Amino acid sequence: MTKRQTPRRHDAEPQDIDRRAFVTLGMGSGAAALLAACGWDGGRLLRPGLLDISRVNDWVGEKILFSPTRLSRSSCRSTT
Repeated sequence: MTKRQTPRRHDAEPQDIDRRAFVTLGMGSGAAALLAACGWDGGRLLRPGLLDISRVNDWVGEKILFSPTRLSRSSCRSTT
């Protein structure tokens, strides 16, 4: 009796992951999370760019995602 192996999927093969790049990315993400948690707003150099991105984000949320033409006109009342 021969042992039959199940075929391996191509997606299941391990990919070449550079450990140093992974650690570097993790350290950068950790530093960014720490700065965001401490309330750092970017200083004089980054604040204007961050405010511009925030304005674009607000516009997309108001005009595209939550358009009044696509939302219901009245909300359902829930009984609690």
